[in-house]
Amino acid sequence: MPLYWVETKWDFNGVSRVSRQGSIACGYFVTTVLEDIGFKLNRIKLSQQASSVMIFSLCANVKRLSTPFDFKKTSLPLQKMMLLLLVSIFTPVLF
Repeated sequence: MPLYWVETKWDFNGVSRVSRQGSIACGYFVTTVLEDIGFKLNRIKLSQQASSVMIFSLCANVKRLSTPFDFKKTSLPLQKMMLLLLVSIFTPVLF
């Protein structure tokens, strides 16, 4: 799904709902993709919040990792966490 938006222009004030048309800001990109895959959320309100507000609104058991030492204390090695993140971003959602 995120790859569908590759050619869409980014703009701090972008609010596009349609990929490759107009421009889109980071928060609107995230909430639009989540909405398109089935999440029920207030796209506009959540898009205008700080990313931490979005994370705490959508995720359970959030842990703050603020130092390199915090990363070492996690149960997964950093390389595996990065791989899981990349896979989750670039794997198309199939229904």
